[in-house]
Amino acid sequence: MEEGPTDRLGQTAHQAAIRRAGIQEYFRLYDLRHTFATRAVIAGVDLPTLAALLGHTNITMTTRYVHPAESQKREAVAKLERLRMGWLAQESGKESPQKYPQ
Repeated sequence: MEEGPTDRLGQTAHQAAIRRAGIQEYFRLYDLRHTFATRAVIAGVDLPTLAALLGHTNITMTTRYVHPAESQKREAVAKLERLRMGWLAQESGKESPQKYPQ
């Protein structure tokens, strides 16, 4: 695919901005999309909405942009553990009986 003048201009502007910002390591413009997507999920944006914001036609592409942090993974496991503990409490009669989620 051949680059047009706009592509070269965009790359030049991007490289100039990186130099002005003092960024030492390799940084691509698409890194900003990954950062935006990851922070949106942390903020609670659901994947269908995020896909629309990123201009994706399917969620599979969107999931390539989201990179959960270790703290997010730990919180997800903690949520499941709290749910399990709630079920155990119900079974032992400490709380009113409630059906398990389907």
